[in-house]
Amino acid sequence: MVERNGFDREFALIRAQTAKHFADHALLVTDSSFSAAEVRNAELLHMFRQVEDAEADEAVQQVLRGMNCEMSLGQVVAATCLQGRAFRAGFKAIFDGVVFTDQSRSITESSMLSLPEAQ
Repeated sequence: MVERNGFDREFALIRAQTAKHFADHALLVTDSSFSAAEVRNAELLHMFRQVEDAEADEAVQQVLRGMNCEMSLGQVVAATCLQGRAFRAGFKAIFDGVVFTDQSRSITESSMLSLPEAQ
C-alpha cells in the first residue's frame, strides 16, 4: 500500500525536510517490517512490563548471575520455582539486555539464553 499510494515518495520528502534538531532520522515502519514472532514478542513484552514483580525479577537475576553456560528460559524458570512470574521476569531480562536469545523467533521456555560476554 505504501508504494501503491505513493507514500514512500511522500515520506522521502518529509524525511528530507525534517530539521536535524527535531530528529536525527526518520524511519517508515509498516506491518510488514516485522515477523509474526517479533510482533508476538513485542506484545508479550508490553503486557509483561505492566506487571511489577520485584521478587521474581530478583530471583531470575540471581539465577542469571550464576550462569556459566547456556540455559533455556525454562531452566531459569524452574530454578526459581516461580513459574509464570519467573517467565515474565526472564522475558523482560532478555529485552533489558541482561541475557541474549534469538529475538527473531518466538521467545518460549525452550529459548536458549546466553550471557552478553558470550556474544
